[in-house]
Amino acid sequence: MKSSGTIFFFILMTLSLGAVDSFSQQGSMPNDRANSGRPAGPPQDIRANMLRRLGLTSDQVALLRKMNAERLPKTESAQLRLRQANRSLDEAIYGDSFSQELYESRLREVQEAQAEVTRLRFEGELAIRKVLTSEQLLRFRAMRKRFEQLRPQPGPVRPMPGPGMRGPMRGDVPKRPLPPEPPDERN
Repeated sequence: MKSSGTIFFFILMTLSLGAVDSFSQQGSMPNDRANSGRPAGPPQDIRANMLRRLGLTSDQVALLRKMNAERLPKTESAQLRLRQANRSLDEAIYGDSFSQELYESRLREVQEAQAEVTRLRFEGELAIRKVLTSEQLLRFRAMRKRFEQLRPQPGPVRPMPGPGMRGPMRGDVPKRPLPPEPPDERN
């Protein structure tokens, strides 16, 4: 289940990463497909449409692009550290022999790595927030609210399907009834 903060971050990063390049290379935004009656196409079109609706200036786009270029190596490094820390924790838990001290040490490493990823994420959100004007922020909040309303409410997550298992990955889809059990023939 994704939190609102994660969705907010995804939207902000989508706005600032992918569409910034498109905007700066093209010099202007593509036509709004929503106004033409056609649904928005690939993610690049959706990002460009979001940028157009926000009304970012070329200076804002350039600033976002610079901030992302500076933040990207730090973020990638922090995410790599988190993946490695998770792997080490798994090894400490599922290794041939178990050590409580090693487990606690690896757990602290995971927690520190998660904290760093989270810190960088929110610093990025704050930096982007500082670039937006009050009018753009209001538009962004409205876009975020619409996005939240359109997003289906998650249900319990089912495990990944294994051999012979098919079907949806989310528990919010109605389940088919189980077939009746065969009669007990022991009587």
